Amino acid sequence: MDYPISAARNAPSLGRERAENGSLAMSTQPQSGQNPNRTMERQSTVHPKGRSGAGGFGRGGAVKISGEKVISVRRLWEEVDAKRTRSHLGMSSVRYLLWLVIYLVALYYQKNSRDAFRTSEAMKDTFARSSFTHPQTGVPMSFNDIRSVGEMWAYVDTKFVPTYYDLFWSNGDPKDEFYKNALLAKNRVTHGMRWTQRRGSINQCTATGKYNAFFPYCYPAISDGGKESIVDFGPYYDETKYKYTSYKHRFSEHEDGFVVTMPYNLSHTIVELQTLKSDRWVDEATQWWRIDFTTYNPSTNLFAQVMLTLEFDTSGQVRPKCEVAIMRSQVYMEKVRDYVQIVLEIIVIIGLLMYLLTNIKDYFHFQYEGAPGDWYIGQFWVGLELTQLILLLIALVYWIVIITDPIRNEITLKLGPMIDGKPGTRDISLDELTYYDGPLSLAPVQVQLRDYFVVQAIVVGLSMFRLLKYLAFNPLFGGLIETFMIIKVQLLQFIIIICSCNVGFAYMANMMFGHELAAFHTFDQAYFSLIGMVLGGGVTYAEIAAVNPVGAPVFYVPFTMFFCFIVLHMVVALIMESYQVHQSNRVRLVGLWHQVLFGLARNYRFMQRYVGGDNQWRFDGPDSTKIRGWLRSWDWDSLDSEQEHTESELLERLQEENVTHDEVAFLFRRYSFCTRLRDPPPPEPEVNDMVRELFKQLKVLSDAHSVAQRKLDAILAGQHM
Repeated sequence: MDYPISAARNAPSLGRERAENGSLAMSTQPQSGQNPNRTMERQSTVHPKGRSGAGGFGRGGAVKISGEKVISVRRLWEEVDAKRTRSHLGMSSVRYLLWLVIYLVALYYQKNSRDAFRTSEAMKDTFARSSFTHPQTGVPMSFNDIRSVGEMWAYVDTKFVPTYYDLFWSNGDPKDEFYKNALLAKNRVTHGMRWTQRRGSINQCTATGKYNAFFPYCYPAISDGGKESIVDFGPYYDETKYKYTSYKHRFSEHEDGFVVTMPYNLSHTIVELQTLKSDRWVDEATQWWRIDFTTYNPSTNLFAQVMLTLEFDTSGQVRPKCEVAIMRSQVYMEKVRDYVQIVLEIIVIIGLLMYLLTNIKDYFHFQYEGAPGDWYIGQFWVGLELTQLILLLIALVYWIVIITDPIRNEITLKLGPMIDGKPGTRDISLDELTYYDGPLSLAPVQVQLRDYFVVQAIVVGLSMFRLLKYLAFNPLFGGLIETFMIIKVQLLQFIIIICSCNVGFAYMANMMFGHELAAFHTFDQAYFSLIGMVLGGGVTYAEIAAVNPVGAPVFYVPFTMFFCFIVLHMVVALIMESYQVHQSNRVRLVGLWHQVLFGLARNYRFMQRYVGGDNQWRFDGPDSTKIRGWLRSWDWDSLDSEQEHTESELLERLQEENVTHDEVAFLFRRYSFCTRLRDPPPPEPEVNDMVRELFKQLKVLSDAHSVAQRKLDAILAGQHM
């Protein structure tokens, strides 16, 4: 069972309350109102036979109730509770690490990043990054360098069409029928290509009426929420030639627009492109243009949709972008890799269910053992675990949706027609893979996969963070974690203050430099650019000074002083103070090898031979769970802040638990680091009066001695003169 790390989650761990106050000092003064002679009376009556021997438990010899030492109940509780927690976390950490490794491997198999990345890079290199020579200017450029409609048509005619219709091998021989529409010889085009544009509605934006006569045409920015035009348009001879196409219930809304589909046929494509160019299909109303096509690669079991997009800003700027969406043609195939993935996913789901049951069990366990007033979900590690569990369940639902996605099921294979005069021979060039009789688009699957892996990425981050909980089972490794636990609330408040202050600096940067620097042209860009500047990257002072030499020092000096001097030093001071609190509150350091060796010896008797003869007595007494049960029965609400007991007093307190003399002696020996020598009894009042009188007489004699010494010094000084 997955037990909590903090003793505060279990029974009333008083030490955790004092951790927040930053002190764990153990009082060495006797309790007020306690009769020092009473203990000695108990000492002589508890064991009238007066057992002799070395004292201790089991092999150590007979018990001797001495009363010479006292044990701090608070520190004993903390040590026993920490030992029990370490024992439970030790086994839980092994199970969690095993589950985490299986989960990460299964997630890696699901992502299949290697083949997807290689396919994406191959398509981007071929269509977006490779250069061509502009036919008019003679300047080498690529798709990413397009800045105007003229350059767009130059790219289509000079680069895209020859690359897309690669019909010959490198030696000049014509390709086989299956390879004629196979890009890079591995990726066959499924359904030709699709041209799509989205248009702004003319004169549907707010413009100053004074200047309408000067320039009466305006178009709203669709990306900023402006009205999109769905009105049919065309050349002068057919003004409704091009119609708006909606892919509702098939693709996402980003697929809608004015669509022209071109099958994989070179001569047909050339004629169609000439028609689009002469009709000014791309004009001043166009705000978004895209060529997309989908390929299938049987070697990698992947579909790839290549999307070459141009965004026509209302300022006249053209921004090119190349994206490649990847989808596996079948989630699970009959090969060893997929069988391994299925087995790993089943193990992860079983672990997830066990994890859910464990948290339910922990909840009822906490209701029984938790301190009054504590809230189970309010515990930090519990909240983290529940968040991880909820996100895992959401990811599981996402994965089920992806597996059962209708796109794969609705993909239809349409083979080319039979060729006349050639019985049994079909026109392979007309083979198509369609989705609802249209082109195959991976947009919905791409969105689902993106959201799924975003959720999984958050889960992985929480899983790694949760791993810190199990590292804390050893105090040697737990210093950082415990320091963080002490500082967590103050650190959260500090982060909120920093983020709030950064809002003001982001507005300053946007107002001073946003008109020229892309890093500050919007609020969100400015906000995160400033975070990059704090971390040592981003915009430099020279860049902002070139834009606004007056405002640059007004912005840069306060920003640097606040974040680099005040914030940085406050964070360091906060961490140092919390670490000092942790050092003062920490329990006894126990080595990792010591924990492993003695943990195995407690659970497996044959391992006790490896701990040495001097340590055999450790296994003859009560374990930490039993001792903790004794201490939980106490009324902790009425317990003094630092209550200490001798062996006889502790035996009397634990009589209701049927604790024996030997078990109490074992406690004092096993937890000797929680004991100290008992303070001597305070002097009687009469003795105090005698001491005060003697002190007065000594003071009088001391004053007389001082007077005599001064006179003697004066006499000696006169003789020397």
